[in-house]
Amino acid sequence: MGALAQIIPDRVPADGEGGNSTVSIGGRDADGEPFGYVDRTTGARGGGPDHDGAEGVPHPGANIASTPIEIAESALPIRFAEYGIVPDSGGAGKYRGGMAQTRKVRLLEEKAILQLRSDKRLHRPFGLQGGEEGDPSSNVLRSPDGESKLLPVLGMSPMHRDEVIDEAATRELRNL
Repeated sequence: MGALAQIIPDRVPADGEGGNSTVSIGGRDADGEPFGYVDRTTGARGGGPDHDGAEGVPHPGANIASTPIEIAESALPIRFAEYGIVPDSGGAGKYRGGMAQTRKVRLLEEKAILQLRSDKRLHRPFGLQGGEEGDPSSNVLRSPDGESKLLPVLGMSPMHRDEVIDEAATRELRNL
């Protein structure tokens, strides 16, 4: 879109999230039965020449996102500590970019493997026509004792009981 904006700036929206973040939490419950949670945190579109960007929408190349909390919690050993929109995360401008989603998912089982695929941390959604870039993504693993660990945008990590994976776009990472 950035290349097209150089040719037809009045018709091209700014950059969006770059692809939904995929979170996978899998393991075995106390009875030895396997469980797996896989979902995509929906993203946002960049602001257009005459409109704000949409938020909470799946990437155009994907048709999976935002499993209802009630379904995930009733079938899996997880609980959502938070699920919402990150205020002012889309970048300021005459027409702002859509705001990012946030999810905080707590593990209820003893242990699991967390896998992540996310984007837009080092190369944030760019603004066009004077609009600001959007906030970078973050994936933070928070332990019950208050320790926080910034996770890479792609990779695996062990996860333990009562740890929370916190996905969002955040201003605190702007200086990475």
